[in-house]
Amino acid sequence: MNLKLNLDKDILIRKLLAVIVGNFLCATALVIFLKPNNLIPAGVLGMSTLISHVTGISISILILAINLPLVLLGLKFLPKKFMVFSMMSVFVVSFYVGLISKALPVGFKFTDNILLACIFGGSLNGLGMGITLRNGTSTGGFDIIAAFIKSRFNIKIGSILMTINFILITISGFIFSFDEAMFTLIALFVGYQVSDAVQLGVGKQKQVLIVSGKHEDIKNEIYNNMRRGITYIDGEGGYKHNQVKIIFIICSSRELVTVKAIVKKVDPSSFMAVTETSEIMGSGFRKIEI
Repeated sequence: MNLKLNLDKDILIRKLLAVIVGNFLCATALVIFLKPNNLIPAGVLGMSTLISHVTGISISILILAINLPLVLLGLKFLPKKFMVFSMMSVFVVSFYVGLISKALPVGFKFTDNILLACIFGGSLNGLGMGITLRNGTSTGGFDIIAAFIKSRFNIKIGSILMTINFILITISGFIFSFDEAMFTLIALFVGYQVSDAVQLGVGKQKQVLIVSGKHEDIKNEIYNNMRRGITYIDGEGGYKHNQVKIIFIICSSRELVTVKAIVKKVDPSSFMAVTETSEIMGSGFRKIEI
């Protein structure tokens, strides 16, 4: 397989940093928050934790063994750049888990409060996953399966992983307790919300449609105050069949406050609809690679 990635130096550094930082956060969440409280993280890390608890096999070794067939799947169906860095993640997260575990005293717990453990552990794990996914790589494991499904059906990675891990949570209930399994569910939900927010942060913006007879004045005010481009959509009134110009604009939540103020000042009788986007692609917006 040809592994020439043809990446710019800046992109290469960004991806390597994402692998290093993202996997460190995931490993830290597992070792200091989740595992000590009989909680499990997502995917292969969670599966490795359960198998290690039952068999006594090192989590680091299990991470490598379980990831092997998933990596082979990804190499066949997913972008080469994504998979090369995902393979790096598999080894890096395995190394971090072993290193952090050995560095801490036996039985170390950052907190005995299981609710705090699932919230902070889930958030830290989700942050790590989101950093890697946003930069076109992953933490390996079930992320590879989720990325494959997203590339084919455009379903959110967090939603895919939550579904995949339901069986894993059920199994953890029998191994530990169903109380701890329910706390695990909270940790995973928190983690995937954070992961989606980090990965799709550029897309979590507002889509605004404005119908006004003073569209030119509104356009000029938006450009002068925000330096934000707009698009006109030709429309027709359903009752009088009059021709109208609909202003279409994408903006952040903070910018939406300014847009509302401009519309209210220029034409208080105008119609405005606001919705939240899930993903934005195109000129002026950062591309989401997976």
